[in-house]
Amino acid sequence: MACASTWPWTATSPWSPAARRRASNTGGGAASTLILLDVMLPGMDGFEFCRKIRDAGDRVPILFLTARDRDEDRIRGLEEGGDDYLTKPFNLRELMARVKGIFRREDWLRSKPAQETLDFAGNHVDLRSFEVRTPRGTFVLKEKEAMILRLLAERRGERSTARP
Repeated sequence: MACASTWPWTATSPWSPAARRRASNTGGGAASTLILLDVMLPGMDGFEFCRKIRDAGDRVPILFLTARDRDEDRIRGLEEGGDDYLTKPFNLRELMARVKGIFRREDWLRSKPAQETLDFAGNHVDLRSFEVRTPRGTFVLKEKEAMILRLLAERRGERSTARP
């Protein structure tokens, strides 16, 4: 969690680091956290808000729930670090299904991988920290990129096809 000085909200805001810590410490410590985020916020748009959360290293699941329905907006929301994007008006059952899907992926991601590291063609991938060391240097994968690599590694030798 980032220190309060890096966040654009006040200490009493429901999204302040202190409030997030309080929320994560309820329910016996096992409760998941999710942000339902609108793009159109006062003072800062939801894209920037999401980017600040990700830049601070916070991996809390974020589902954009907004009236902005253009393809460019959906793509931007996902590229800024959102886990899903749903437009208004929405079906409550669809929202609940998407939230359950996010939590299923979170559970899988947080579970111990069959392998904690991958080594191939002179590359080393740490699936816990998402750090990649290559002959050209070191960098950090985005969470979704690491999830894809982990999934492929866990299903090595299985046929992968795209669904229409």
